[in-house]
Amino acid sequence: MNEKGLTLVEVLGSVVLLGIAVLGITLLLQQGVSSSQSNVQSEQSVQMARTVMENVRSKLASPDREIELYGQSLSLDSLRKPSSTAQTLYYPDADDQQYEISIRSLASSELQHENIVVGDRIYPLQSHFRFIQVSAARLTGTNPPFTLEASIPYTLTDTE
Repeated sequence: MNEKGLTLVEVLGSVVLLGIAVLGITLLLQQGVSSSQSNVQSEQSVQMARTVMENVRSKLASPDREIELYGQSLSLDSLRKPSSTAQTLYYPDADDQQYEISIRSLASSELQHENIVVGDRIYPLQSHFRFIQVSAARLTGTNPPFTLEASIPYTLTDTE
């Protein structure tokens, strides 16, 4: 018997295969969107850390005692001295805390080299540079914090 058309079993089998294919594609798209959101949050952390580091770099050697970032005060005096205690800022502001930004000045014992030698002269790095560490992390989410470290030129004055 040569019948034209499809049986019910063939149609149901085709629908099941099509459903599995659509489900697989949907899961891939969902994972792509989730990964994209994670990348946006990571990029936001990087941008905030860079902004804070740039502001500290531009003002550390100035006579200013503090700077204002994201509507909050950051003490430059405490960054001019090594400290294990971090200062904390929040983004976008202290009332709407979505990201936490920690800033600290590391002690010379935490640096790889404490002195630099030029010819026969020895320069203690701690008197000419501050090693600043800025970490930014989203308060909700699974992204690890982004940490930026830099040696910022700074010369101690006689009053410090």
